[in-house]
Amino acid sequence: SRVGEASTDLLHYVQLQEAAFDLADSVQGRVYQQDYQEERIYQDTLLSLAKAVANATAALVGDAKVVAQHTDDQMQKQYVIGAATNSGLATSQLVTCTKVLAPTIAQRACQDQLMEACRDVADATDGVVDSCHSAAADNQQLILEIDQSAGQVREALDELLKHIQNAPHHNAHGAGCDTMVESFMS
Repeated sequence: SRVGEASTDLLHYVQLQEAAFDLADSVQGRVYQQDYQEERIYQDTLLSLAKAVANATAALVGDAKVVAQHTDDQMQKQYVIGAATNSGLATSQLVTCTKVLAPTIAQRACQDQLMEACRDVADATDGVVDSCHSAAADNQQLILEIDQSAGQVREALDELLKHIQNAPHHNAHGAGCDTMVESFMS
């Protein structure tokens, strides 16, 4: 009968639709898993690059300590110590900021915040260089070591900034969060 054929056709159609939905869910799940893995790799690299900045800054602070030890002028010594302390604090802030923002780095406001933390480290690095140049003006070897260490900090910062600029784009579940994140960050 025609009712039986229609029922059979409808049942067949529903089964095909279910199979299509199952296939679509499976494909979407694999895509989501791949996106998740790529984001995780990106975040791990981001954290590693922030740690590289921290290591380079630690070497710069160590060289600044040597400059301070070789300086007889107490004012110059305090200037170097203050600049080195500021550099360490700015770097600590960068690492903390990176850890906090890594999961949401696809958001433009988070990228901007992290780039600002990088600028703070760069400014603090310049402060260390300036203070050490003043304190060790007569010791070219110490100035050379400071310049080399500062160059390593800048290279590490450049690598981190390049990585931030290549942040993953918004995914489907994160695209609507930008406005909320921007309002929270400001």
